This record gives sequence, C-alpha cells and structure tokens, in this order.
Amino acid sequence: MVIVCELCLLCCTQVLIEKQLDLLHAEFSPLLIGQKIEDLRRMYELVFTLQNAFGNMRELLEEHIAAEGVSAVKKSGEEAVAVTF
Repeated sequence: MVIVCELCLLCCTQVLIEKQLDLLHAEFSPLLIGQKIEDLRRMYELVFTLQNAFGNMRELLEEHIAAEGVSAVKKSGEEAVAVTF
C-alpha cells in the first residue's frame, strides 16, 4: 500500500508540477516585482521537491536582488546629496 501511495504521489507531482514549470517560471518575475512573498513561498515549496526545477529562477532572483540593491544605493545617495545642500 505504501509503495502505491508513493507511486501515486510521484505521478501527481510529475503531472501537476513538472508539466507546469514553464508557467511557474513565467510567473516568478511578476511575483518578485510585486513582492508577493506568500505566493513566492508556495511556489518554492512546490518546485523544491523536484530535481533541477528552479531553472532560471535563481538567475532572475539574483538580478532582482542586484537591481534592488543598486536602486537603494542610488536613493540613499540622492537623499544624502539633498541633505548636504
């Protein structure tokens, strides 16, 4: 019985998650930009169980973090200049 349940879970995972990875990858950036943390958490939990399923999500996350960092530095620099003068 346990083996049947494990096979069923594997099949469901493949059908419901692996086959939808392109859609999940496409929705990743909008969720990041919109700061939809709970949605991102749920997506991570789905994709985490699969081998090599993150695809370009890591790269998109790195780019997003870098862009946010640059934006924060520019903003703080502009605020510092405004205060100085």
